[in-house]
Amino acid sequence: MSIQMMTQRSCTETSVVTSNPMTPVVDSIGDLQVDELQSFVVPIAFTDPGDDNWTVIVDFGDQSPLQPLTIAGGDLQTFLPSHSYFQDGAYTVTIEVVDNEGFDRRGRNRVGRESFVVNVLPTAPDVDESLLQKLIVDEGTSWTRSAHFFDGPDSWVG
Repeated sequence: MSIQMMTQRSCTETSVVTSNPMTPVVDSIGDLQVDELQSFVVPIAFTDPGDDNWTVIVDFGDQSPLQPLTIAGGDLQTFLPSHSYFQDGAYTVTIEVVDNEGFDRRGRNRVGRESFVVNVLPTAPDVDESLLQKLIVDEGTSWTRSAHFFDGPDSWVG
């Protein structure tokens, strides 16, 4: 910023104004409901007035690996990660947007956070119905049939 004052004498004063980086603000996401094994997309958006670089980290709350995504300044501040859960239950998802430009007073990166809950509903196991067709077996003979189905880590007895 430059300030010039004109009086009978000429005087010029120059001041340097430094703006501190702002903490990114992650848009609020309401709780979600999905079926287990169903892939879903999380619409994530954030604002930060600077032309910074950011690292976005999504913790899906199910101990799956974190996959940081770096977004360069000038790029869109939105992205759509997808995920699926293998077990029903309630999972807290946490989104962190780390401002890689500048630090707070304690020397830490500025981090915007948002959390929400994904309620995962149980689904019926997928069984090959052709294995369940009616079968006639003669008396006194043995019969064995095996079938496979998938239902995540759930336990079943049949």
